[in-house]
Amino acid sequence: MKKFIFTITTALVLSACQDFQSAVNSNRLDANDPKVEQYRQDMKQYAKDNPYNPTAVKHRFNTTYEYDAFFTENGERLLASAVDLCEHHMYRVGFQEISGIPHRFSTPRKYTRYPTIYSVTPNFPAYNAGIRKGDILLKFNNQPISSPESTEKRRVQSYTQKTNTIEFYSIGDGTVKTATLQGKKTCQMEILTSPKHELNAYADGKAIYMFPALFDVLQQDQYMITVIAHEIGHNILAHRTRKMDTYAKTTLLTAFALVAAMGGNYDPKMNQDILDLSGDAGNLAAKVYSPTLEAEADYIAIYLMARAGYDLNNAQDTWKRMSLLGSIDTKFLPSHPSTPERYHSLHETIKEVNGKIQHEDHKHIMPEFTNQSLDEIKKKQMKLFKN
Repeated sequence: MKKFIFTITTALVLSACQDFQSAVNSNRLDANDPKVEQYRQDMKQYAKDNPYNPTAVKHRFNTTYEYDAFFTENGERLLASAVDLCEHHMYRVGFQEISGIPHRFSTPRKYTRYPTIYSVTPNFPAYNAGIRKGDILLKFNNQPISSPESTEKRRVQSYTQKTNTIEFYSIGDGTVKTATLQGKKTCQMEILTSPKHELNAYADGKAIYMFPALFDVLQQDQYMITVIAHEIGHNILAHRTRKMDTYAKTTLLTAFALVAAMGGNYDPKMNQDILDLSGDAGNLAAKVYSPTLEAEADYIAIYLMARAGYDLNNAQDTWKRMSLLGSIDTKFLPSHPSTPERYHSLHETIKEVNGKIQHEDHKHIMPEFTNQSLDEIKKKQMKLFKN
């Protein structure tokens, strides 16, 4: 029976993998390729030169909101670069505020009850209007901002309307200023910082979740930006929808196949067994499908970084650093591409992107979608947002 389920699952997964293919396929290594061993040796040498001691890891920042500022600022840049790859959009003014953190000594007492702006994304409307970290947010669209509730209302409002007026106290010259901000169009996606102490990062289709502990280990900005771009790539390619579709199709067809295989010997008392076996097959299919999704997200990440103007040099070394965690084995795992494979794929994708940049504006280079058009990808994004 297990062999039967495996056969059904394999056939369904192979079918699902045809749903989307990109140039990433030509960048992937075969398990028997000599480069695999070469990359594996490189990883071992890197591990010797950069020993990982969990107890000696230094915090990249001192506060959660500093991590959030980094994740938000870089995430917004990447999302703005991907507007034409997304079906759903939102407007961003490019700043975040928080209440309850110490104000500067020079801040007039009457303004200390207002939230401090802790994140300002370069070249976004707020930055271009002269707003800087440490400024005090007083009003948003003529409404005072003096409580967590008003802060949340401000944030949601700024996402849905293009033009917003802000009143703020500038710590630079000690004056109150008013600015009209024309929101910058980006993909509709939240960038959230998890309070959990885990070496993790993930995407759920509508948001990406970043974990400070992972940044502490990666240390370098470029490595973390590569991870942010990777998670955004998962959402752009509607991987959650595709994974759920794979699970649903495999579960349903396996159940039908099991009932058909029983023929005239079907017993209603076996309903629960059929459900359990079908569910197991669905989970197996989703797990086997994961390497394709991870490779696609890696591929899109490099394009997003290039379009946003980031330096791509050594971005592939992100997976060298990740290999030190022990969370990604150097063998070819069934659920994720191996570290050598990811390293090679990223390296080849960087070559592909750099070749395009020589002939066209980096802001408009497009990934090589072969089996699936951009319109079809956007339809899958729409399906996710309807749920």
